[in-house]
Amino acid sequence: MAQLAIAVAVLSMMIGWGAKVYSEQAVNKSRDEAARLLGNRLGLVGDAGKTYATSFFTAIQMNQDATHNSYTVPAARVRNPTLADFVGLGFLRPEAAADVRLANQVIGIGVQYTVDTTGCTVPNCNVAFQATTTAPLLDEKTGAVDERRIQLAATTASPGNAGSSLPENPTQFVGLGGNAIGPNTTGTAGLIALRNGYDAQGMAELLRRDGTLPMTGDLNLGNHNVTLGGSADFAANITAGGEVRGSNLRATTGDVTADSGNVRGQAIIPNLLVGEGGSCAGYPNGALATNNNGSGMPVSCQGGQWRAVALGGGMTRAADNNIWVTANGAYNTMVVTTSSYFNAADGTHTSYANFNVYVNGAFLGTIQNSTAVQKGGSKGHYWGYDHTTVRQVQFNYPIPAGSQVSVQYAGGAYHRFSQIKVDLSS
Repeated sequence: MAQLAIAVAVLSMMIGWGAKVYSEQAVNKSRDEAARLLGNRLGLVGDAGKTYATSFFTAIQMNQDATHNSYTVPAARVRNPTLADFVGLGFLRPEAAADVRLANQVIGIGVQYTVDTTGCTVPNCNVAFQATTTAPLLDEKTGAVDERRIQLAATTASPGNAGSSLPENPTQFVGLGGNAIGPNTTGTAGLIALRNGYDAQGMAELLRRDGTLPMTGDLNLGNHNVTLGGSADFAANITAGGEVRGSNLRATTGDVTADSGNVRGQAIIPNLLVGEGGSCAGYPNGALATNNNGSGMPVSCQGGQWRAVALGGGMTRAADNNIWVTANGAYNTMVVTTSSYFNAADGTHTSYANFNVYVNGAFLGTIQNSTAVQKGGSKGHYWGYDHTTVRQVQFNYPIPAGSQVSVQYAGGAYHRFSQIKVDLSS
C-alpha cells in the first residue's frame, strides 16, 4: 500500500508540473501572438504613412491642410496625423487603427513627420516618417521590458525599417543585428518604432498634384483625355489632330493664320477703328479695319493707306446745273460729266461754264466747259448757231458711305443750261 501511495503522489506531481508547463506555454504563445499583432498593426500604419507622405509631400513641408475623399487634416496637425485621420482619408482600415490589448496593457500607435530643411528650401526637402507605440511592452510577471517580444513585434512590422528601444540604450531604436533605426526622443525603453524617409530627389521623379514641381520631360497621356481643366498656358505651339473648340478664341498678340482652307463663321468684326485715308503703316495690304466715322463700313490697308473696301457696283445720279448726291456706299472713284448748252452770239467769242466739285465740303477742283467761236463771212453778214460742249473728269478720292457729293455751277458766259452726271464707283 505504501508503494502505491508513493506512485500516486509522484503521478500527481507529474500531472501538476505538466499542467503548469502547458499553461505557461499557452500564455507565452498568446503573448507572442499579441506581439505579432502589434507588429502587424505597426506595419499597416507604416503603409498608410507612406501613402500619406507621397500624397501630401508638399503640404507636410509647408504646414498646409491635407484633403482627400472630402476629409481634411488641418494644417495644425498635418505633421502629426492621428490614425483616425488615416481612416478618414481612406489610407487605413478602421480595425487597423484600434489599440492592441496585451494582458493588462493597452498599446496604441502615434505618427510623427519631420522635415529636414538643411541645404534645401521647402517644398523640396526631405521628409521623415516615424510610427511609434504609445507605451512600452512589459513582461506581465516581472513588469520589466519584454525584450524578446518587442524585438518580435519590430521584426513583424518590418525587418529592415522597424526597431525597439532596449533598456541598455533607450534613446535609440535598433533593429535586427543592432542596426540603428532612429532616435527615441522620449528615452522610454520598451517602445517599438517603424521609420521611413522620403527624399526630395526620389519625389522629384513623381508628378506632383499640387504643381510645385515642373516636368522634366514630355507628358504622355496615351491618347487619354484631359477633363475638368482650368486655364492652359503654353509657351510654344499647340498641335491638334482634331478640332480646337472654345466659346471664345483670342490671340492677344500675333496673328491668327489659316495655312490652308477657309475662315468660316457668321461675321467678321474688326475692332480696330481707323480714319479713312490715314496711314496703315505696320499692317500688310489687305488688312481689314472699321471706319471710325460711325458708318460701320470696312476699310482695308491699300498701298500704305486705309481705304474703303470695294464692295462692287456703283452709283449714278444726274441733274441740271447743280447736283447734290449722298453716297450710298464707300467709293474710291468719281467721274463727273458736264454737258453744257450755249446761246448763239455774233462775232468771235468764247462760251464757257464752270462747275466746282465738293466731297463733304472739301473742294476737289473746277470743271470748265468751254468753246471758242470765230466770226467768218463778209461784213454785215451774220449766221448764229446754238452749240453744246461736253466735258468729263475723273477724281480718285475716298468717298465714305454717307458722304455728301456736290457739283455746283460757278458762273460762265453765253451759258443757257447744263446737264450734270455723277458716277461713283469702287
